[in-house]
Amino acid sequence: ISALGPGDLDALPDRPARHVHAASYYLMSPHFRDALPDAFRRFRAAGTTTSLDTNWDPEERWDLRAVLAETDYFLPNAAELTAIARSPILDRAIDQLGESGCSVVVKRGDRGGVARVAGTGMTVLRTPPVDFVDAVGAGDTFNAGFLAGLLLGRGPASALAMAVIAGRK
Repeated sequence: ISALGPGDLDALPDRPARHVHAASYYLMSPHFRDALPDAFRRFRAAGTTTSLDTNWDPEERWDLRAVLAETDYFLPNAAELTAIARSPILDRAIDQLGESGCSVVVKRGDRGGVARVAGTGMTVLRTPPVDFVDAVGAGDTFNAGFLAGLLLGRGPASALAMAVIAGRK
């Protein structure tokens, strides 16, 4: 991830897919991160939707204003979201990040997920019982479930339910 540079984004067509997801934002090179907002703007202008999952900022600066302004769906976990918003109150953090213009979809582990999409709040609390083995990849699987739901034409609430189920498997 850290080997990617702005030229890699420039080499992509204006509409590389129906949706572009960027993950592990804080593992990207600073030059790639700086170029991502312009790339997302170009993709969105061509009809592509965008999403972002940051993971934890090791420097705890959390400066995401430029990229969130060009992001359709921001997919942090609850700890990341409250750190970014500098508010321990989840609803307040969701409101604050939503002011950037993106929809916010929050992973809450075994407590499900919450989202605010186009100003509408939704929560999925219950998940099917599973035999817990390892949480590695659960957040990425949650993201995949949500984005798959949207790309399949499901509404945001249904996509959130898919995300919670996928993240628990």
